[in-house]
Amino acid sequence: MMAIWNRIKLIMEKADTKHIVILSMGVLGGQIVNILVQPIATRLYSPEAFGNLSLMISLGTMFAPIATLQYHIAIVHSKKEEEFALYKLNFLLVAITAFFFFFCLFGYLQFGTPKYDTVGSLIYISILWYIMNGLVSIVESYNNRHNEYQLMAKVTFNRAIVSNIVKVILGVFHFEVLGLVIAQTLGYIAGIKKQSKSIIQHWNDIWKTDGKQVLEVASRYRAQPLYALPGIFILQFSYSALAVVINTLFSTREGGFFSLSVTVLGIPLSLVSNNVSRVFFKNASEEYEKTGSFYSAFRNTSVMLISLSVVGFSLLWFIAEPAFSLVYGKEWVRSGVFVKRLIPMYAARFIVTGMMHGFVISNKQRLKTILQSLFIAAMALGYSLAASGRMEVEGFLSYINWTYFALYIVLFFVLWKQSKEEHG
Repeated sequence: MMAIWNRIKLIMEKADTKHIVILSMGVLGGQIVNILVQPIATRLYSPEAFGNLSLMISLGTMFAPIATLQYHIAIVHSKKEEEFALYKLNFLLVAITAFFFFFCLFGYLQFGTPKYDTVGSLIYISILWYIMNGLVSIVESYNNRHNEYQLMAKVTFNRAIVSNIVKVILGVFHFEVLGLVIAQTLGYIAGIKKQSKSIIQHWNDIWKTDGKQVLEVASRYRAQPLYALPGIFILQFSYSALAVVINTLFSTREGGFFSLSVTVLGIPLSLVSNNVSRVFFKNASEEYEKTGSFYSAFRNTSVMLISLSVVGFSLLWFIAEPAFSLVYGKEWVRSGVFVKRLIPMYAARFIVTGMMHGFVISNKQRLKTILQSLFIAAMALGYSLAASGRMEVEGFLSYINWTYFALYIVLFFVLWKQSKEEHG
């Protein structure tokens, strides 16, 4: 028994659980706040209000990966002399892409599409969310590069506090969707100045960086927009579009129930998997530089994630419906039904998301893009079937669950194979 415990302890140490725990504690604190406030919020806001919010968020998050063209990832493992040039490149890209996003959104809405009519002019706030997502990606890459994990954890917690306090206050005064939008916006903004404090100290040096050097790093890391971006964009789109499909093909009320279900299912990803991803990327990159492969980092991280996934999501499956009815109110039991239908897919996503940077390390972004394109193909087929009236919302979610689950299994085994190959 002691030998097994020592083996588990060794695996945890190699997976760098110290940094993972630091990051997770900040997210845990934020999630505790969310968990405590959400039962209040579901009694202050209608399912339709949450549905409209999810419709707006889906628009901003669909295109969020384009903000930096994924050049922010290069910040983590770039050479020291390239650092300032990469920051300047990323900041410029956020400004330029936000400009085009605004005009594309404006033009899209002029066609009179009914999809966002229930939200009205508030839809344009998604542009601000788009910009904030881009800036957060940059400063988090800086924090990750310089091991500022405690700062990242603190900011995550502060954002949750601000957002939830505002949500409750405005909910008491029956602000409905406007209250949720204001809370969401302040949640994005809160803490970013503190999080970017270190990078601001180099602000003048960043903007003094020669344009030629900026073009050089853009060329050197061109694999990011060419190969990493399409795959990430496709995967992000394939998830964000689900809210649009449910809100438009079924109802905004069903969209509200769906938004709560994915919020709960997303807690393990934000608490553990996304933080594991940051640390795995750093550890696997270092192992790759030394040995030409990253099998040790992959093995240790996957053992940890699989164990957590099996235990956690199995428990959630048994308690989903009664828990939602008890915690959020009887009308929200439908969200518990949605959760049970999506658990296999989210369990697989929890495992694979933590190690997706393996494609970047092994320089197999093109393969990653090809595999991830299957997600959007599956989503498009599901949309067609639902639009033709062949599926109710439960059938659509079951279809998405099992097709996405199968694709994640494929991704896992491809990553496993890539980790064992020597690429040096």
